[in-house]
Amino acid sequence: MRRFEWIIDNAVVLVFIFMIVVSFLQVFFRYVLNNPLFASEEIARLLAVWLTFLGSSMAIRYREHISVDLLCVRVPPRVQGLFKLLSDVVLFMLHVFFVVEGTRLSYMFRGFESHALRFSMSFFFSALPITAFFILIFLVQSIKEDIRELRSQGV
Repeated sequence: MRRFEWIIDNAVVLVFIFMIVVSFLQVFFRYVLNNPLFASEEIARLLAVWLTFLGSSMAIRYREHISVDLLCVRVPPRVQGLFKLLSDVVLFMLHVFFVVEGTRLSYMFRGFESHALRFSMSFFFSALPITAFFILIFLVQSIKEDIRELRSQGV
């Protein structure tokens, strides 16, 4: 699992660096050389989509995703553990839906091409089911940890 996390972590970094480089080159070519790069906005948009979804998978893994814990912090630790488990189970069900429907959506858009580069729009839409699958892997691990923590507390 650590190797998988390492791969996703480094993919996020590489996508981010590539997006920054493409955006910088676009600005440089457009405003300094007065000769904009072909399709750089489209590449940067594609990278931003993938960066967002890959980043959300890592946020789920490290439990850094945005959450409202107003109720959770006011209850005993045992109940907090149950809330974490319930949250992970609900997220798991949601991401199963994302994998299924995202795959269907990607397949549906396979025949559409992007305007500049003429590659399949499935590259954009496939970010959802692929990263939702990664999140499912992380959630299985998180659910196991939640159960282990609840057993150690005697729940």
